[in-house]
Amino acid sequence: MNSEMDPRAATLQRMLSNAALQQRRGEYEQAWRCLDDALTVAPESAAVYEAMGLLSMAQEEFEAAEQCFRRALERDPRRKVSAEGLGQATIEIKRREPVPPEVAMARAAAEHERERRERQIRFVAYLLPGLHQMWLFEFGRGVLFFLSAMGLWALTIYGVDGSARHLQFNPLFWVGLMLTGVWHVLAALDASRLSQALRDEQSQWL
Repeated sequence: MNSEMDPRAATLQRMLSNAALQQRRGEYEQAWRCLDDALTVAPESAAVYEAMGLLSMAQEEFEAAEQCFRRALERDPRRKVSAEGLGQATIEIKRREPVPPEVAMARAAAEHERERRERQIRFVAYLLPGLHQMWLFEFGRGVLFFLSAMGLWALTIYGVDGSARHLQFNPLFWVGLMLTGVWHVLAALDASRLSQALRDEQSQWL
């Protein structure tokens, strides 16, 4: 019995390997031919359905991929790749579903309110570096920017000589003022980058 099964298993493995090779090359039609032949050799093979699911995912045919991964798991529930592929295919299908008008309006209202609050906090953050980072829950970065800015402002004020009849500004003042301005700009750019990263991350789940 084993001697009859070994050639069949070897043939199946060769077909699956060839299909994976054609998929990597972008030859999807050739890959499908290999998998169709493999399905003929082993119609109940979970590995074949899993390979079909991966090929469908590569072509962004997520409904077909979902069905293939389900069939693979029905035949072998222990296949981790099929389980992960099923989850990813389901997410992509949900993402492509049309959004109900009321949900779209609620999202737009929430986004508008978020942008309004962010404009307010950004205005204050220009004066107090690090505040915007803390508002985005990046407390470590926020504290670093804030304390550094306070140190630079202290350096700038230290460069002011108020003992004379008129205020005098020594070179320490101008150096501190320049460094403070640069630090404010860096804090604003960092906050803008963090905000954009957060928006990109949220958009992936909507």
